[in-house]
Amino acid sequence: MFLLHQLLTLCRDNRQEVRDAAITNIFRSVSMYGTTLSNKTWDQCCHEIIFPLVDDISNAIESQHDDQSLVEEATVPQAHGPPIRLIDKQWDDSKTLVLRSMGDVFLDYLPQIVKTDRYEETWSTFVGHLQQSFIRDRPAPATAAMQSLEKVLTVSLESTEASRIASSWEVAWSAWDEMGLAVENNSIDHNLKVYTQVNLESFVRAVLPIYTPPYISFDLSRISRLLSILKSVLTYSQSPDYRPDIDGLMPLQSAILEVIAVIKLDEVPGAASAVLSDLSDYLTLAYTSSFECPSDGSGRFKQSQSVTFVALTKEVMPHALWLYQKYRGEPAVYEQGAVEKMLAVSSNSFVVAQNRR
Repeated sequence: MFLLHQLLTLCRDNRQEVRDAAITNIFRSVSMYGTTLSNKTWDQCCHEIIFPLVDDISNAIESQHDDQSLVEEATVPQAHGPPIRLIDKQWDDSKTLVLRSMGDVFLDYLPQIVKTDRYEETWSTFVGHLQQSFIRDRPAPATAAMQSLEKVLTVSLESTEASRIASSWEVAWSAWDEMGLAVENNSIDHNLKVYTQVNLESFVRAVLPIYTPPYISFDLSRISRLLSILKSVLTYSQSPDYRPDIDGLMPLQSAILEVIAVIKLDEVPGAASAVLSDLSDYLTLAYTSSFECPSDGSGRFKQSQSVTFVALTKEVMPHALWLYQKYRGEPAVYEQGAVEKMLAVSSNSFVVAQNRR
């Protein structure tokens, strides 16, 4: 522990090569000796080394953001996002390294960590750091946070820890719900941070290992909330990295349809109607919600490029029809307005076709 504490001080160094080397050595040491650590030592590693390290890097990024002397510094390109200052990219790279490494440690040793005395606190802090990164950080660390969360949630745990596992997945769902709320608020207030399509795709994929294992239950209200978040993500219009979507689905659109495809329609009354209703809404997007891609200041997009939802409409239409044919005998499909929405889609299609003649 003494050596790890000494390395922790180097992780605050302003030189990227120094702090990245220290970060790498900390996580390499924990990974190498993880199987020999006692429960008490694991608690110490998490709460005295790993979590303070995340806090230190996050605080350094905040301080760089507030440093007015660096405002005029030259910018460098970043993948899937607008150009940023070199010093910001260097700190983002360090935080991305921390988040990925932390995810790897929890992936490898969660079956041991779950047996520690402070596990509930450890898990809540771990998920909380990933949640805050997605909401507050720039694209690279935010994506790394969601990829780490998705990865750790795939770990198989012993059934003897059933109560702890259930509480862990409840924490993960609550965090995902709050991140969804942040995206919804961001769609309204454009002065907040911008989510890239890669950010949002990693966010959507993170819900799959929350929903699919039988650790927690999803009633109709939770399924409705899930669908609401997915629709907000689908229609988010501020990303700088959209792809053409006339001939093929965007990766984010594919991820959303993958999540919808695993919803257990036969196990929850009203779920089929809710999904059919949302798919009907998706079918209207090509007619009502297409938009011009925003520019990120790099000249990457032409002014004429748009998000059209055409490929999405072509993909969803047969699925919506199949759902209706399978569940048309359920009263909820009619009472909750799913069929009405499908008929409205058909009407819109007919009107558009007539106007083009």
